[in-house]
Amino acid sequence: MPCNGRNHQPSCTCGFSGGRRLRSPTVRWSGWKRASIRGYSSGPWSNCPVCQVGVYYIPGPRGGGAFFDCLGPPWTLHPCTNKRLKYSPFGRTGKPKLRLLKTEFQEQGFLPLIVRRIERLSNGSILHGAVWDTPTALHLGTTESMDADTNRPVYVQQDGSGWAIVNYFPTNSFEPINIRMREDTLGPLDLLMNPSRKTGNGPESVA
Repeated sequence: MPCNGRNHQPSCTCGFSGGRRLRSPTVRWSGWKRASIRGYSSGPWSNCPVCQVGVYYIPGPRGGGAFFDCLGPPWTLHPCTNKRLKYSPFGRTGKPKLRLLKTEFQEQGFLPLIVRRIERLSNGSILHGAVWDTPTALHLGTTESMDADTNRPVYVQQDGSGWAIVNYFPTNSFEPINIRMREDTLGPLDLLMNPSRKTGNGPESVA
């Protein structure tokens, strides 16, 4: 007889806890793809193991992962699982103790970016991709050697100045970073004329 979540043994693997099935973060994540972005953007797909509030789970490069309160920059770590914080703004029921306001980055309008290819050159890298749900192709250049994990979320911010900020997870890191990249970069000569730089994960003003 299937387990109903009551009086089950410690070794039971039914997935129920307290009579309800908890969502598994490792099962729901299927990669950063055009077909999956709409589902990810619709709301949290996981639960905090401490307060059970809805959170966004991003897998790590070699197993494990991190829980975030928002999907996209500035990637605010969920306080219950963030060891750097001693105070949690969430109560035991999962309701916030304080009103959560939009971050500065959320107001600035980062959009999901689908990376089609990263072209690695002797003097840098060119990212070829498109903003989710639009047909316009982007060719963004940097003099850095770009090691983006395209299976995890990638975001881009454009402001019409000819520069863009790309937010991504490096292949061997849990921490997302920003890089300032030049638009319409089609070859090595464009990279030499328009250098760019990594900016960490804080706000960046585009010149």
